[in-house]
Amino acid sequence: MKLTCDPVRGRSEPLLLLLLDSGYDFSQKILTPEDKLGDESDDNAEYLGPFGCLPIFEVEMGEGRKWVISEWGAIADYLGNGLGIRGIRVETPFAQARLDMIREASARFLDRLFHLTYQEDWLSPESLCKTREELVFPFLASLDRQIGTSFYPPLVYTAPQGMRGTTLTAAACFSAYAVSLIVELWPHSFGSGREGGLVRAGFTNCERIRDLVYSDPARKKICQWASSSARPGDWTLSPYATQADICHAAARDTGERQGTQ
Repeated sequence: MKLTCDPVRGRSEPLLLLLLDSGYDFSQKILTPEDKLGDESDDNAEYLGPFGCLPIFEVEMGEGRKWVISEWGAIADYLGNGLGIRGIRVETPFAQARLDMIREASARFLDRLFHLTYQEDWLSPESLCKTREELVFPFLASLDRQIGTSFYPPLVYTAPQGMRGTTLTAAACFSAYAVSLIVELWPHSFGSGREGGLVRAGFTNCERIRDLVYSDPARKKICQWASSSARPGDWTLSPYATQADICHAAARDTGERQGTQ
C-alpha cells in the first residue's frame, strides 16, 4: 500500500491516521514542486491518479496489477472498511449514514478552512474573528451535539487483544483532525485541558474525540507521529499557511484574549 501526497497536512492527515492505527505496512511518497507530473502512460513522471489530484492511494494486487484510488473521501471509505478489525461491522445502513454524515460535515468544514488559507489576509485579526464566529463555532456546536455519548454507532471501537486493524472510523479521523486544526490556530479560544477553551465553551465531546484519536496511549503510532517532525507543519500549499504563519496567529489569539495585544 502506498499513499502519495503533498508535503503539507491538507487532505492527507486523516488518511494517515487510519493507516497508522491499522498496524499494516504502507509507504508514503511526498511530492515536491520539483517532481515531474504526468499521466499513466509516462513512466518518467508521477501519476496523479484518475482525476489528477492528491492524495492518491495504491494497492499492489500482484502480477503487476494495482488499484489506484483518488479523492480523500473515497480513500477514507476504503481504509475504514478494508483495514478495520475483522468482525467489527456497522450494523445497519442508517448507522453507516450517521458515520458518513460526521465525516462529510468535517470534510466540508476542512475544505472551507483550506480555501480561506489562499486569501492573503486570512490570518488578520479581523478575518480570524469572522472565521471563528461564522465558521468554527457553528461547526463545533453541531459536531459536539452529534457525537455525544448517545451517538450511534461508535466513532471509535475497542480492539480485541492482538488483532490487527484500525479501530478508528473515517468519521473519527476527519472530525478529530478538524478539531486539532481549530485548537492549533485558536489555542486560547479552544485550547484543550480541564480549563481549556473547548471545555469552557461546552464542547467537551469535541475534545474527547480529538484526544481519543491523537492522545490515547493505545494508539502509540499516532501519538509518536503527531509529536514528530514527520507530521508536516504547513497546512496547505498556500504561501499564507506555513507553520510560522500559524504559530504567529496562534500567539496573537492568546494575547488578544488575555488583553495583552
